Amino acid sequence: MPKRKCSLNVSLEAKYPFIRQINTPSEVRCEKCCTEFSVSHSGAGNIEQHSKSEKHKNANRAAFSSSSVLNFFKKLDKPTSKDIDIDMVESVWAYHTIHENQSFRYNDCASKLIQSCFEPKFSCARANSEAIVVNVLKPTAMND
Repeated sequence: MPKRKCSLNVSLEAKYPFIRQINTPSEVRCEKCCTEFSVSHSGAGNIEQHSKSEKHKNANRAAFSSSSVLNFFKKLDKPTSKDIDIDMVESVWAYHTIHENQSFRYNDCASKLIQSCFEPKFSCARANSEAIVVNVLKPTAMND
């Protein structure tokens, strides 16, 4: 009489969080080294054997030695009232541009002029103006 096949259960998932079930309950994938294998023969023993493999150990070392991508980005806080005021001014400037039928290219020069005279954070050049008009002003105008 054949033995019953082992499968990935809740206790194994809790003990080995890097293991995920794929096609059948006995087929799993290691998320650390992207290796697929079966736990049908000895369950936790198969996972232990895999975790001792050279490929898994190398993937572990690489994960620990690599730094997170998030370390390279500046953490943004909630926008201040000054940031919101600048956003409103940029929106008004984009509206003024389309209201006067001016080219978005005109805003490249005008944005630099406003930055040098008034607000250094003002950045409503060609691409930003177009984004404000297409993504904010146009949907608002279409709804009204």
